Amino acid sequence: MVKSPRRKLLFLVLPVILLGIIIVMGVAIFRLSQNHQELQNEVQRLHHNEQVLTGRVENLSGYRQRLNQHETFIEILNQTMALRELPTREVVPIQTVGEDFLLSFLEKQWEEELGEQLLHIEDILKNMALIEPDYDIREEVTALYIDQTAGFYDYHEGLFYIMETFDMQNVMGKIIVSHELTHFLQDQHFNIEELMAAHDASTDQQTTILSVLEGDATLAMMEWSMEYGIPGSLQDLTDFLLIGDAQMDFADTPQIIQDMLLEPYLAGIDFFTYLQNADVEDWRNKPFKKPPVSMEMVLHPEKYLAYDNFPRELDIPEHFTENHGDIIYTDVFGELYLRSVIREFNQHEELKTNEIAAGWNGDKNVLFEDGLILWMVCFDTQADEDDFEAFLEASHEYWQSRLEKNDVSLQWDKEEDIFYLKFQPVS
Repeated sequence: MVKSPRRKLLFLVLPVILLGIIIVMGVAIFRLSQNHQELQNEVQRLHHNEQVLTGRVENLSGYRQRLNQHETFIEILNQTMALRELPTREVVPIQTVGEDFLLSFLEKQWEEELGEQLLHIEDILKNMALIEPDYDIREEVTALYIDQTAGFYDYHEGLFYIMETFDMQNVMGKIIVSHELTHFLQDQHFNIEELMAAHDASTDQQTTILSVLEGDATLAMMEWSMEYGIPGSLQDLTDFLLIGDAQMDFADTPQIIQDMLLEPYLAGIDFFTYLQNADVEDWRNKPFKKPPVSMEMVLHPEKYLAYDNFPRELDIPEHFTENHGDIIYTDVFGELYLRSVIREFNQHEELKTNEIAAGWNGDKNVLFEDGLILWMVCFDTQADEDDFEAFLEASHEYWQSRLEKNDVSLQWDKEEDIFYLKFQPVS
């Protein structure tokens, strides 16, 4: 049977049509693929632009935040200058830092400011049963500072550091800034570094000059609070100085460490308040120009005004070096730390801690090569000596029981008008 020419033609045309359709569909699919890729690229480009814009918005927000912070900072500086009456034409540079920087800064301060002195003080406090044998002053105090620090003025570098988590816009934040800016003003007028260097001979002298610096700055922040903040917000100063969980941590801190950290603020502000109420000429600046020589003058400002009752310098008897080897370290604790010791161990029912300590006229703490710690203490009057002797007699048994965990024995005697307390490690 012969096929129709039309059917032949149809068989020839259909493959061509199908091929054309396939080609057309392939081209369409290729173009769709291109369009899809272009759409994907466009989406990625838009997403990138969104990220760039978000970053710019965040940068603008951060810039605005820093600008607001700077404006607030300048405002508080001007207010504090006016209240403290210490003008300055300079503006302290501000640097925002994190916890890692603060930790590094504190470690550097421990090394440069105290160094071996801290290790010797720690040994003495442990062997006097004032801190536990495993208590690490450096570690524990650093932890308290990390929890509590919002910002601080570094007088070595002339920089004001603000913690990145610190909110300067609330009232409490501004109060803290006014305190630290007072240190900046002190430095501008009285040179803190020179003041610290001139009073670096003993723990007593260091605490004394700190009480001047911190007492003045604490008074300034209270004045700022009354003028610009919330009146009465600093009624309980101790609670303000210890924020949040640190109050609980601080409650577990040895009493002598508490005194070391807080008394420069508390005793310092009482000192300045006394001078103000006594209407002393230039009362606010006088302690910087003519600093008290010991904590005795800070705790008893009338002695600072008299400026004639200086601590007695005690000489170490030769037989101690002959029997116990070379002197490793000497220090003067002062009345404040005598008070801490008496408070820690006082078992006398009638004698009050502050009254006994108020008779202090000098002391010397000596660490010898064989581990002996000799604490020499003298007093103003015979009555003061009698009170201290009564404290020792009433408290010796309890004190010794505390020393046993450190394997230390305590013996004391009195030669003429000097008490000799001997803390000897038991070998």
